[in-house]
Amino acid sequence: MAVTEQMKELEETLIIRNRKGVIMWKVRDYQQEGWMASGPLINLIMGKHIDIVVSNAAANPTLDHILAIEESSLDKLWEINVKALILLLKDVAPYLCKGSFVILISSVAGYQPGQSMSMYAVTKMALLGLTKALAAEMSPNTNVNYIAPRFVPSHLLRSDPIRNVIKNQILFNKLGTTSDMGAAAVFLASDNTSY
Repeated sequence: MAVTEQMKELEETLIIRNRKGVIMWKVRDYQQEGWMASGPLINLIMGKHIDIVVSNAAANPTLDHILAIEESSLDKLWEINVKALILLLKDVAPYLCKGSFVILISSVAGYQPGQSMSMYAVTKMALLGLTKALAAEMSPNTNVNYIAPRFVPSHLLRSDPIRNVIKNQILFNKLGTTSDMGAAAVFLASDNTSY
């Protein structure tokens, strides 16, 4: 939730969707202000406006090659990594205010797929296409951007030898952090990106 921590300073209404489907929101209206984990989204935003949407949800249930993936894993990859985001944006679009931001946090795997994460990489490339399409459809009222980091350590990979292999492939010889992603999202949701 580093993005949430970075964005708490903003004075906007914010929706953040994480990999578990939990939607964190900060609402700004006349009656209340605060951070909450949501249930049904539409009940939360009824009568309010939204300034920023950040989606960091992703799943990779398999390391199988594309042609060996079970249909259930293929469905899960597509449902979580692409379809759920489209449905979320469909729900919140009527509440996005003029000057709002949509930020999709994806992966460099979309550009450089590895053999063990091929279908995951396909869904991340789909997010790039989705970002371009949404930017065209939602402008000039909403600015849509995409962050494609390299490997950012998480609970998914605790193996130091594998982390070191990945780190040695990066020019700065450093792994990204969730705080790095939060800072990038804050920048993309600022007036510095108005052009």
